Amino acid sequence: MPYFQAPNGLIHFLSDLDIANGFSLLLPVGSSLINDEQAQKIASRLQPAEHAPAVVSPVQAFIALDENGHLSKLMDYLNAPTTSHLIRAVVTGATEWRRDSLMLMSVAIALGFTVDQVDDLFVRASKIAL
Repeated sequence: MPYFQAPNGLIHFLSDLDIANGFSLLLPVGSSLINDEQAQKIASRLQPAEHAPAVVSPVQAFIALDENGHLSKLMDYLNAPTTSHLIRAVVTGATEWRRDSLMLMSVAIALGFTVDQVDDLFVRASKIAL
């Protein structure tokens, strides 16, 4: 999967279809193509705390985001024309959210979340009984 790193350090993902449709023009100016290993290295800096659960359901995560007032921020990001179709599919269609998912971490970074905030989201989401 093509990964791009913007000058501010954010990682962006585009599917081959996104690139074929010209969405790479919407990447921040100065973004550069990076390989899987480089993307994993960047993501490894965002490892979860030991107390954070590894997996929650998307519904639990959406409820936790809504309780903290961040759900609308996520939805705005997902509905932005610059957001990859693949990212939308993963966030809205996944059967589980994994704390170590590089795609979900890129979304968290794009939303301005710190590692501690992501851990807190997973902890709060895991406590929501459905």
